[in-house]
Amino acid sequence: MCIRDRLDIAKSIEDDYELKKGQVIVEGDSISDIMAKSKNNVLTAVEKTYALLDEEKIREVANLIDKAREVYLAGIGSSGLICEDFLYKLQRAGKKASYERDAHTNIALISNISKDDILICISYSGNTAEIGIAASFAKEVGARVISITKSAKSPLANLSDELLLIPEIEKEMRFGAISSRFSSQIVTDILFYAFIVKNMDQVSKKMKMSKNLTSKLKIKSHEGGKIEHN
Repeated sequence: MCIRDRLDIAKSIEDDYELKKGQVIVEGDSISDIMAKSKNNVLTAVEKTYALLDEEKIREVANLIDKAREVYLAGIGSSGLICEDFLYKLQRAGKKASYERDAHTNIALISNISKDDILICISYSGNTAEIGIAASFAKEVGARVISITKSAKSPLANLSDELLLIPEIEKEMRFGAISSRFSSQIVTDILFYAFIVKNMDQVSKKMKMSKNLTSKLKIKSHEGGKIEHN
């Protein structure tokens, strides 16, 4: 199925949900309204994101993550939260990965990228200047660039070797990038699971080691009479 077909399916799903209930939070909404709209937003995000998923592209990107010497991540704002989550998961699974929340610090990290590494960019609009700078530099040194974005025609998409599309479901008036963040999280989680499947024994050993080390921290806290924070 081509990208155009996937986009048409995702659009039809949004239209169906729009007929049932508006999604934008407005002044005067009751808690019941907010809960219903929140549920509708989540359902829309899930359905549209999975409609856009391309199994072959997911497989290709998972292979790139597996073979890369190091995985660099780029994203700011709400996309940065997804980068932090993905970074933690990759590192805990034993994959070398780098990301810093501060854009300038992260660009400094990415200046070390090589042709044996990959850069995963997360940007809903695909127009974020900092992400474009990172992607351009990665391309210059021969690193593969993977992007998670809503637009196949954005500047970021044009710099990408592999493009994973997320749906365009944020409204013009929004109070936080909730739906787009949720969609990006779905994509990165699937990539993480695909990486785990390819490295099950290694990942299991790494996670067991991590659990054992954190358990020792809890024991030390108890011995020192400190309050344990879960």
